[in-house]
Amino acid sequence: SQSAPSRFIATASVAGLVSAPMSGPYNASKHAVVSICETLFQELKDRFPQVGVSVICPGAVKTDILNLAKYDLNHGDSRFHSAMQKLMAERGLNAQELVELCLEQLDQGRFWIFPQNYVFDRYKARSEAILNRLDPQWLPKS
Repeated sequence: SQSAPSRFIATASVAGLVSAPMSGPYNASKHAVVSICETLFQELKDRFPQVGVSVICPGAVKTDILNLAKYDLNHGDSRFHSAMQKLMAERGLNAQELVELCLEQLDQGRFWIFPQNYVFDRYKARSEAILNRLDPQWLPKS
């Protein structure tokens, strides 16, 4: 049994809370990470309170993840791909910004680590759709 304070940290994504189209396997794996962390937190909080748990749920991060040509993939839904590229350009963090924002929240001992507040808009829309029994929708209809 560990007696020293410690923290289990996992990186999920906003995709662990909302489900974008064209990303089924990615969404499923990120939902799993969130679920494991929520479960672990509840299992440890009383028996091993010295072990904290945090899950990092970033939104857009400036990486090569949308460079489909690099991975020899097609665009699939070009409207969705364009929207994701725009989101990354406008709201994406670089790696250094992401790390600094995460460390700040980890120092506060938070379970939920959200480096970008805009992700709450997507989560709120999903939560309201669930509560109102509406169909899933990622992008507003145009």
